[in-house]
Amino acid sequence: MRRDIQSNERAFSSKEVAEEIEIATPTVRKYGHI
Repeated sequence: MRRDIQSNERAFSSKEVAEEIEIATPTVRKYGHI
């Protein structure tokens, strides 16, 4: 488990986000990092 995620938060994978908003996984990865 990631230590930067609080117990009441959830981390989503790139694939989960891409499927939810119906875009390609590489697009999520391209714009997802800060």
